[in-house]
Amino acid sequence: MTWIEALDAGLRLVLVWHNFLFLALGVVVGVAFAAVPGLSGILAVTLLLPFTFYMTPVAAVALLMGAYKGTMFGGSISAITFGVPGDAPAAATKLDGFELTKQRKPYRALTTALYSSISANLVADLVTILTFLPLAAVALAFGPREIFALLFAAMAVLVIFTQSGVLKGIIGTMVGFLLATIGLDRIAAYPRMTFGIVELEAGIGLIPCIVGLFAFTELMLHFSRGFVEAQKSAVAESEGLELIRHRSPDDRLSIKEWLGFWRENLIGYASGVILGILPGPGATMSAFTSYAFGSRLAKNKGKYGTGVAEGVASAESGNSATVGPTLIPLFAFGIPGSGTAGLFMAAFMLQGITPGPGLYRDYPDVMFAVFIIMLVGTVFNLVISKGLIPIFARLGLVNPRILVPALIPMVIVGVYAVSYRWADVVLVVLIGLLGIALRRFRIPIASTVVAFMIGSLFEMHLRRGLIIADSWTYWFSSPIAVGLYVAAIVGATLLLRQRHS
Repeated sequence: MTWIEALDAGLRLVLVWHNFLFLALGVVVGVAFAAVPGLSGILAVTLLLPFTFYMTPVAAVALLMGAYKGTMFGGSISAITFGVPGDAPAAATKLDGFELTKQRKPYRALTTALYSSISANLVADLVTILTFLPLAAVALAFGPREIFALLFAAMAVLVIFTQSGVLKGIIGTMVGFLLATIGLDRIAAYPRMTFGIVELEAGIGLIPCIVGLFAFTELMLHFSRGFVEAQKSAVAESEGLELIRHRSPDDRLSIKEWLGFWRENLIGYASGVILGILPGPGATMSAFTSYAFGSRLAKNKGKYGTGVAEGVASAESGNSATVGPTLIPLFAFGIPGSGTAGLFMAAFMLQGITPGPGLYRDYPDVMFAVFIIMLVGTVFNLVISKGLIPIFARLGLVNPRILVPALIPMVIVGVYAVSYRWADVVLVVLIGLLGIALRRFRIPIASTVVAFMIGSLFEMHLRRGLIIADSWTYWFSSPIAVGLYVAAIVGATLLLRQRHS
């Protein structure tokens, strides 16, 4: 199938009314969840994941992609309106956004955040589309040793970039690998660490593990702590919501003014694309990196943090530019570079599609449909978010002790609906308790999820290589594999030296 035929087939898959309905629904859910302080954007994608089991692949991607894009902007709403970031990346947006609210200009900050987020989304989408095919062509030439070397490099980068420290990153990764080994050995068909429990012989499923670590853990922690006192006082004292309801005439931002922030936005685009492709850094690091560089190179040097729209543009563009690039390693090599990319991997696998080198070769129509959805989803995000900002802003006042009990049944129903196994529901609770323990000791859950998802792949290619290899030199006889090992070691060394300097 030529690319023109694949594009035509992809358009036919997308141009169905319910795909656009799911895309719009995903955007609304994503923005709404991220706008509530404490409910992370990844929670929205996690809760929606089990329900994609009964959808077509395109509809499933539309729902999750809409939620993913919506969360990128949603977190900035409460950060700007109340001074309480809806999620971690929005903490950088708060630095200038909330100061603008104190100056009685919340709409100026929100409009800047929205336009920068949308433009960064669009740039990231185009980068993803243009780089996927060349990388996929290279990936088709990979054998067991090259894939093993790539996975080794990816995990090394993921561990080094862990904000909690290298040791805790290693622990989180090892926990993920340990969970991945439970069940029947894929080669010898011998049960491992099942402790005689028949239900564990099939291994731990993707949905119970991801929902347990992300959704159940997040909801339980959120319910237990409620609103912290600092958040209460910030919301109570903020006039942001009232200023949004009764907008002043001078609280506005024109397109021409926003285009004047081109320098800050370009820095954010570059930061988001580069750090988005790498496993580990994520949107939070990209947002603060973009903000730091923007403060050094902007015209308003020294004014960042005092309430300038350029600061909002720097943070939000860096945050949102990671959306597409974080999926590039997943689409091209089958390696999820972040927790959210892992959720998309799970969604594809629920549909019987394995992400990786053969994705374009085997499902070219679906891949072009995904690319079209990414572009259309950016437009939906702009229209829906701009029109519903006053409503989304009110969500910052929702008490988590009311919201969380309403979401727990969704988790249980969603997990049970996929497999009709109560054992999976029990696994969600047990893995959720494990997730609470990991969070208690500041061990990164994202490292655990990524390691769990690639653990079986890592083991499979290692053992295949050991069967094929006639000596240890097999692992270093490929220039690609050697290059990946060297890049991982050099990169890790430089990053460690920079961290300790």
